Amino acid sequence: MEDLTKIPGVLGCAAYSGNSLVADSRHGTLGGKADEIEQFWSAAASVVATNLQMGPARCLVLRSRERQVLLILQDGQNVLCELEPRVDWRAVAAEIKRRL
Repeated sequence: MEDLTKIPGVLGCAAYSGNSLVADSRHGTLGGKADEIEQFWSAAASVVATNLQMGPARCLVLRSRERQVLLILQDGQNVLCELEPRVDWRAVAAEIKRRL
């Protein structure tokens, strides 16, 4: 996977397939315990999207004052990115999707 930390606003990234980190996909810095909860996030996004009759979930953003995390859901693998707290996540997500 390309090093997505070259995109302004991306602090760290990694790709996951199933329960496993994809070899050589981790770049930059991801916040604490990202590997342990990535699977939960994709499952939760799928359940919420299904319950709201939205169709398949493609993107999940979690934000607080200090942190933003973006999960791009794809067939076969998911991409997790730690973003700068104040960056426009929509613009960053669009750029990430173009590069994937």
